[in-house]
Amino acid sequence: MNMVNKKLLLLAVLLTMVASAATRAGVVATTEAADNATANTTAEAAPAAAGNDVENIIVIGKKGTRERFLILRDFVTKLGAPVDSGFGYARLEEAPCFAVENLPRQAAEYLAVRVSAAAQAAGLPKAKPGCKPNIALVFADDGKALASSMVKNQPLLIKPFGNEGGTVRDSHALEDFATSNAPVRWWQVTAQIDWGGSYFLPNFSAADLSNGDGSAASIEDSLPKVMGMESRLIRSLHDRLLYTIIIVDKNRLGEATWDQLADYLAMVSLVQVKPGTNLAGYDSILNLFAPDAKAPPVLSEWDKAYLHGVYALNQNLNPFAQRGALTTRLLSNFDKLEPR
Repeated sequence: MNMVNKKLLLLAVLLTMVASAATRAGVVATTEAADNATANTTAEAAPAAAGNDVENIIVIGKKGTRERFLILRDFVTKLGAPVDSGFGYARLEEAPCFAVENLPRQAAEYLAVRVSAAAQAAGLPKAKPGCKPNIALVFADDGKALASSMVKNQPLLIKPFGNEGGTVRDSHALEDFATSNAPVRWWQVTAQIDWGGSYFLPNFSAADLSNGDGSAASIEDSLPKVMGMESRLIRSLHDRLLYTIIIVDKNRLGEATWDQLADYLAMVSLVQVKPGTNLAGYDSILNLFAPDAKAPPVLSEWDKAYLHGVYALNQNLNPFAQRGALTTRLLSNFDKLEPR
């Protein structure tokens, strides 16, 4: 096992401990363990729809193809959040596996089942018992305090590859994660992978690849040369979503139902969602906590089409071409994308 994989294994262990500074009440929930979970959970978060009705819902059913394409491209642009303009849409390459903290087991299993169902509909496999967590879901009494503490005290979890490009979002996004008043906040770690399946981390120093005994592995041993080809449209690298940390502020959930919360968590854990994005006018579960929009009761056809599009996307297209290809995939499902 090379040193990068050893480090990722360590991070998977850390994910199971991510909320230990705030609580010791936790449960690791996999879909296998949650097969018998039901929707009638008795945990303490609040139920039903958030936001206000809006009059200007975007209607696209009778518009021309180009106009429809532009509307869908706007949706894709507002929703998606690659780590930077030079990087593509990242996605999980393994089944979603959960480490859930500070939530009763029945509720944790229910959330795991529902998020996993969305993942399987998008093309991901089902998690197996003993899987390594790649989604840490933490319920907290004070989400801001927990996030700030995590940024300060667990830097390895937040930026495991230091300032290596293409692995985390910028310092402004990190500041927002630590200090915003959002009911739900998330932080994702990604990496570029070449056609041979190796990590491409050209600026990651040997000092960061500690063997755990004070010695350092060599970059040559841990990071093979990039395999593949480059052209104006095709690149040899693609972006992998390694893990997501989600903090849910239990006191800021308003009237969200468990179904709505679970589907919202599915979106922000399975794809890269731009925090605070305004999707008013679009039928999306991501409007759940928006003050000027109404969220659907469950994942909408827009949401499902986006998830499916990201997981069917050719990730070796260059980033600009990926956005066009993703928009085209949504356009192919256009008849389903009617507003409520």
